[in-house]
Amino acid sequence: MEITRSYPALVVFVAYIPLKMPLWYRFRTKEEVALLEAMAEMSNKKLDDCKTKDDFWGSIVLVPMDADKYDPESISGLAGIGFESIIHSCEKYEDGYKVVLEAVSKVDVKNVTQERPYMRADATRLHEFGAKSKSAKQIRKEIYKLLDKLVKYEIVPAELQTTCKNIRFLDAFADFFIWSFGEDKDGFTREEQAQLTQELSVPKRLDAVYVKFSNKIFETEEGAKLDAKVAQKINEENKQRMRQHLLHERQQKLENELREMTGDGEDDTIGELEKRIEEAGMPKETYKVAKKELARLKTIRGDSMEFTIAHDYIDRLCSYPWNISTEDNFDLPNARGVLDEGHYGLKQVKKRIIEYLAVRKLNPKKKGGVICFDGPPGTGKTSIVKDIARAIGRKHVRISLGGVDDEAKIRGHKRTYIGALPGCIVKAMIDAGTNNPVLHFDEIDKIRPSMRGDPSAALLEVLDPEQNHAFSDNYFGVGAEIDLSQVIIVCTSNYKYNIQSTLLDRLEIIDFPGYTRVEKYHIAKRHLLPKQLEESGLVEYGIEIEDEALWKIIDQYTREAGVRNLERTIADVLRSRAVKIAEGKEYEKQVKASELQEILGPVHFEESACLPDDTPPGVATGLAYTPSGGCTLIVESCKMPKAREVSELQITGQLGGVMTESAQVAFSCARGYLTNKGVDLSRLGDFDYHIHFDEHGIGKEGPSAGAIMTLVFISLLTGRRVRTDFAMTGEIDLKGRVMPIGGVKQKLLAAHQAGYRNIFIPEQNKKDLPEIPDEIKKDLNIMLAKRIDDVVEFALL
Repeated sequence: MEITRSYPALVVFVAYIPLKMPLWYRFRTKEEVALLEAMAEMSNKKLDDCKTKDDFWGSIVLVPMDADKYDPESISGLAGIGFESIIHSCEKYEDGYKVVLEAVSKVDVKNVTQERPYMRADATRLHEFGAKSKSAKQIRKEIYKLLDKLVKYEIVPAELQTTCKNIRFLDAFADFFIWSFGEDKDGFTREEQAQLTQELSVPKRLDAVYVKFSNKIFETEEGAKLDAKVAQKINEENKQRMRQHLLHERQQKLENELREMTGDGEDDTIGELEKRIEEAGMPKETYKVAKKELARLKTIRGDSMEFTIAHDYIDRLCSYPWNISTEDNFDLPNARGVLDEGHYGLKQVKKRIIEYLAVRKLNPKKKGGVICFDGPPGTGKTSIVKDIARAIGRKHVRISLGGVDDEAKIRGHKRTYIGALPGCIVKAMIDAGTNNPVLHFDEIDKIRPSMRGDPSAALLEVLDPEQNHAFSDNYFGVGAEIDLSQVIIVCTSNYKYNIQSTLLDRLEIIDFPGYTRVEKYHIAKRHLLPKQLEESGLVEYGIEIEDEALWKIIDQYTREAGVRNLERTIADVLRSRAVKIAEGKEYEKQVKASELQEILGPVHFEESACLPDDTPPGVATGLAYTPSGGCTLIVESCKMPKAREVSELQITGQLGGVMTESAQVAFSCARGYLTNKGVDLSRLGDFDYHIHFDEHGIGKEGPSAGAIMTLVFISLLTGRRVRTDFAMTGEIDLKGRVMPIGGVKQKLLAAHQAGYRNIFIPEQNKKDLPEIPDEIKKDLNIMLAKRIDDVVEFALL
């Protein structure tokens, strides 16, 4: 029966402790010094007088541990394999003591009985086995054989072989190699050493040493064979390369002699490049770079890859429009006419663009900010950028950033890479042929960092007026920076909240909120219909779409913020007439509303998307703002007998973290409101509750549905139905206050289009109402909510 004893204990941050091998440790912490003082005191001595093992009483337990896994707070639960060790010597050393310890046996640490002033632990001595077995002795002989090869291959020093022969005990023999042949020598890993610490079988530890040595020798011998093959291959390649070099030298000499005989002057290609450099109008520093590269080009063989790389570099430097500019035409009445001609509506957008151009006209040297048109697809952002360029007489170049996740696509590759190219900005400037185009960065909200770099970091330099006068492209390199200060930069995005904050800080956002149904009608009549008639080849046949049919297409076949789908649907209708004309069949020149179902199929949307009259309590309509514009969301809830001991609230509809927290706030707010109104909630805990948003295949995020969720919970708990023509948006707090939100115009447009007429918005969003078109405000009953109390009495029946 093993006896459990109490030992002074110490955690040491080492991977492995070998048995029967004195090792020195540095003791300098309060706990370590306190342990030494206690052992000296048991011998009736002072610590500074203790030098040898005779001066210390008893032994201590060392517990090896990985420093990364050590937690001082959980030291009381320390357990596992430790090493009973005796002190050989102790001497004063700098700010502590240098102590030589020898592990004499392994122990099983049961628990820590004392933590201060030093640690004590209960432990039971463990007995290793197999040290005198025949298998252990045989493995030792095999290890000696492997050691000869390890010394030969210089994997271990010869001194190690000598040292191990002086080790008498087989357990110490195994531990010596496990300890000395560690991770730093590409031997035992820390994890392997930790596992072997637990192993009490000496033959198994010896076998682990044998396997590790065998694998190391195998890797070395195989590596030597591979090195020999590689050396042979390199030698053959060098011979082949030398032969090619001699042949090229011979060919070059013959070409030079032929050139001298025929009287040819300098190579035409180099002469042409030299002429282009002089005519390119490069800045002084760039001119030096080009001339230096040209001088290097003259020394390179014309048939080499290096010649092609240098030639392409100089060619692109010469192609860049260093001093070519277009003359600006800041005629504001003309610009206003161009914008009105190309786009219907968008009064606020056009007003801001005219203001921007007016400032550029009055102060051409001003470092203007970068504007960003933000709005749903199909609202005319890209086309209005083209019209800005046309209005002021500049070239327009578009750079699509959608899906760009590599910084090199913006800033280019360094010329040391094979197939290196300049970035998209330099390429766009070369394509424009001027140094002051309108540079259009499309879909700036779609770029994201990746393992290949962060494209937004490169764009920061471009979008900052204080830095873009010397934009550095990796391909052009140092000394060939380009000036983008004369460029008008315009960005477009679908959802400004997806733009990275560092980029958003440098942009002036101009919102494209979407079109009303009236605006869509006029856009279709003025732009979309004439364009599609021409593309379908129907202009000469007098085909037209009657107004009633056009309104039906807008209201019941396309319900979007922009007009892209409207244009496609008009094209579908006109193609049906084109088929009849091409087949020689009879046709009506005017497309009527009654024909649409035959041409386009059943209607996609009802005239009103309001909730049905038999909607139960706990269901209402919220308003949301997405990258595709405003939309309505049906919010429904229910309650059921609780399934577990505690009542639960379940939230579904693919909601983000903020929206999920908003639902929890709404539930608490509803309970608080009903409690204040004296409603009996004593059975509230008898049920589980579930709130759900429709279209659960689409992710939803943000706090703006908090108020409508609160109303839904109040409706559910009181049994009162919500008005079917009612919709709402607004954040809620625990006190029941309705907080401001964004995207008001987009949300009101969506509500109007869906047929809702009674709308609540936060009182603090009153400032957004002047932006709402008059025809929308005329049809809607827009009410302001300061608290949820303002909404409940109107919305609940």
